Amino acid sequence: MRGRAIAMIDVIRNQDIKRVLIGIPKGHKHLRICLELKNGNNIIFQEATIANISRAYITLKTHHYIRAQELVMKPTHVELKEGYARHQLLETSKTHEEIEEELGNLLKHLSNLFYSSLYTVQGLFNVII
Repeated sequence: MRGRAIAMIDVIRNQDIKRVLIGIPKGHKHLRICLELKNGNNIIFQEATIANISRAYITLKTHHYIRAQELVMKPTHVELKEGYARHQLLETSKTHEEIEEELGNLLKHLSNLFYSSLYTVQGLFNVII
């Protein structure tokens, strides 16, 4: 089964996770990480995805001047060593200010969605009473 796009914005917190499985599945060569969420959803990451995100995370945590990075998928058109992913997540030239603003806007949008759905639930509850 191929991956699918997730059509919503969500924040996954530690308390949202039921368990995490990390390992190389039988019959495969590469690591997978599966987040099993309490709501019944599963998110599975391939090793190349985790490696790219981890590289960016370590860069941000250890570099004195880099405060944010954007990674975008770029297919490689060169001969690859066996086991290397053809699709890589690579850094863009977007500034940290642009990325921080975009992250802030996403969180603000998520917060607005949460509060608008909360008011809807409260309204439904008031109608039931």
